[in-house]
Amino acid sequence: MRVLHVITGLRAGGAEVQVYDHAIRSGHEVEVAALYDVGQVGEQLRAAGIVVHDLRMGSNRDLRVMPRLVRLLRSRKFDLVHVHLYRACLYGRIAAAIARVPVVVTTEHSLGTRLMEGRPITPSVRALYRATDRLSRRTIAVSSVVRDRLVAWGIAPAKIEVIPNGVDLERFAFRAERRAAARQAIGCGDDELVVGAVGRLVPSKGYDLITRGFSTLPDQARLVIVGDGPERAAIADLARSLGVEDRVRFLGERLDIDHLLAGFDMFVSASERGEETFGLATVEALASGLPIVVTYCPALDGVDDPRIVRCAPETAELARSLDRARALVADGTESRRAPAVLERFAIKAVVRQVDDLYDTLCKGPTRRGRLDQAAPGTP
Repeated sequence: MRVLHVITGLRAGGAEVQVYDHAIRSGHEVEVAALYDVGQVGEQLRAAGIVVHDLRMGSNRDLRVMPRLVRLLRSRKFDLVHVHLYRACLYGRIAAAIARVPVVVTTEHSLGTRLMEGRPITPSVRALYRATDRLSRRTIAVSSVVRDRLVAWGIAPAKIEVIPNGVDLERFAFRAERRAAARQAIGCGDDELVVGAVGRLVPSKGYDLITRGFSTLPDQARLVIVGDGPERAAIADLARSLGVEDRVRFLGERLDIDHLLAGFDMFVSASERGEETFGLATVEALASGLPIVVTYCPALDGVDDPRIVRCAPETAELARSLDRARALVADGTESRRAPAVLERFAIKAVVRQVDDLYDTLCKGPTRRGRLDQAAPGTP
């Protein structure tokens, strides 16, 4: 069948990379449409041979995008539209209904208790989401936490299916030969302790807490922050006030997270409990065999592994947990293996679940021709 993924934008981010990983592995004929900002992930999709449509949306309320999307859906005769992220969800559902696309599937990636995709959840946001929900046949929740929040919003439980984010475990597996190049790329020497953090620089990701906790580590420690966002200047100012400005590196938005993880010694995540929905970067770090310090990660609920150091979202507790994780830093490659429990997130299995859902909803045969092929390039 012909499937179109519709997403708000394609800059580097968890939802965006999930679209990439699904598009290149699906057994169906897949294209991708971005409302605006094709970005790095869009270019990677094109390099992998996936058709990417730029709908050139100018603002949140640029209604000119609607006829463009309707024309695209009608001209390409898609059997199924799969929408991701709030704006694409609204416009994509309505456009699919106008174009009479048979099936619409929604994936809910980032529904928090106060925020959706970093923006406040207002009564109008919730009303628009619920009003267009009837146009979607099924909603994929990336975790049971997201499912419960959707149900609390009034989404029928029978419409929700929990399918986790997928991780290419082979891609993120630690390789010793990558380490030297990764350390050079992040500007750290062999004798330095590298603490890594990955994610959008927004208040809910707790980078202020991470920076304060890190400031208690010895002088040979370095904090490497991968990502970008509105909080970057504030985090830099905080590092300066704590006297650790020269020990904090900002790498910006990157797609080579697997290579960078090889250069880290440990990983830290301090996401706000009410706003975290999965914890993809944390799972990727654990797949690389790193010790991780984490305040909350729904994906790892019930997972017991000695490399996971859980802590309360408090500066003193985070500092103690970082110190505990130092003892887990491995010198060799043998101990940097992903725990077997992460197999539940293996990308091939996750893509198969989504493809099977498509087939069930469209009542067509399962076609997995590309699932077991090597992925053409990685973001």
